[in-house]
Amino acid sequence: MKRETNQSKVRCFIVGLCCFMLACILSGCGNEFDLQNIKGTVTLDGAPVKGVSVMFAAIDGQGRDCGGYTDANGTFTMTSSVGKGGDGTSPGRYKVYFQKMVPVTDLPNGDPRKTQMAIAQSAMVESLPEKYLDKDSSEFEVEVVKGRNQFTFDLTSK
Repeated sequence: MKRETNQSKVRCFIVGLCCFMLACILSGCGNEFDLQNIKGTVTLDGAPVKGVSVMFAAIDGQGRDCGGYTDANGTFTMTSSVGKGGDGTSPGRYKVYFQKMVPVTDLPNGDPRKTQMAIAQSAMVESLPEKYLDKDSSEFEVEVVKGRNQFTFDLTSK
C-alpha cells in the first residue's frame, strides 16, 4: 500500500512540474531574445504616410532584424523575426530603411514610369526616393534600448 502512495506522489510531482513549465512557456517567462517595445511614425514631406514598410537591420550583430507597416496615421509597431506581432526587437544599433509599393496608376502625371504598358499590366512601383530603400543608402540609424522606444522618421521627396 505504501508503494502506491509514493508512486502517486511521484506522478503528482511530475504532472505539477510539467504544468509549471507549460505555464512559464505560455506566459512568456524567460524572454531569451530580450525583446523591447518599438513604436514610431513615418512622414513624407511632413505628412503621415500609410502603407510604408519600416525595416530595422542590426548593425552591431547584437540585435535582431525586425519590421512593421505604417497605418493611415503613419504610425507603426515593430515585430521581430521570432515573436508575435508588435513584440519589438532586441537592444542594439540598427540601420532603418523604408519601402512603399504603389500601383503605377497612383503616380503623378508626368512620372516616366507611368506608361500605357505599365498601366495595362497593373504594375507596382516603389514610390519612395531611392535613398531610403535599403540599409546601405538610408541615412537613418537608431539605438534600441531596454524599455519603450519611440521613433519619428521624417522622409523628404527631394
